[in-house]
Amino acid sequence: MTRAARRAGKDDEAFQKELAEARDGHDVFSKLKVWTIDFTERLGFLGVLLLASTSTPGWLWGTEFGGYDALSYHLQLPREWWFAGGLVETPHNAYGYLPGGVSAAFLHLMTLVGDPADAAVSCQVLVALLTIAAADTAATLAAAWSSKPDDTTATTRARLTMLAVLSTPWVVVTGSLAYDEAAVMLAAAAALAIALQAARSDATAPTDLRVGFALGLT
Repeated sequence: MTRAARRAGKDDEAFQKELAEARDGHDVFSKLKVWTIDFTERLGFLGVLLLASTSTPGWLWGTEFGGYDALSYHLQLPREWWFAGGLVETPHNAYGYLPGGVSAAFLHLMTLVGDPADAAVSCQVLVALLTIAAADTAATLAAAWSSKPDDTTATTRARLTMLAVLSTPWVVVTGSLAYDEAAVMLAAAAALAIALQAARSDATAPTDLRVGFALGLT
């Protein structure tokens, strides 16, 4: 609503009133509201990504129907595995027969926390951290793209690439839900970076190509 109001050249009066009351308040909830707004204004898309990843699964992001996929199998499958004591067949859920590396990571978190429901937010935070790592790896790839030793634009390319990744709305959505996309982006960027390094260095080319190929397969 606030974004729509700004685009129309107006203010969201209800939001501004609530924010003013929160800034004047001294209770914990008022301070939390102010901190949340300040946090997102200061960190932008990164702030939205981190805050959204700490929210309870199932109500954010209408474009994803409240994270329906996360609730139906991304979190549900490791939950069933946790109760079964290991990775078991799920005839009632076809997604259980797909590669489940990220779901297995969620299972580890559920085991560490001791309860699948309590670990749901931890799974989202893990994905958010993987998203930031993917953006950083993409930035490294962009910086190393030029073969010129005296390239002075590498830092600029890296910063613009990281900004482009983290400011993409779909990345913010999938990066704050218990989804697989962050791991795919990270593996793809790392594979390209290692393959590029192999093309530049004869000494480590065979090893780098094998590692890059393996990452690409993930």
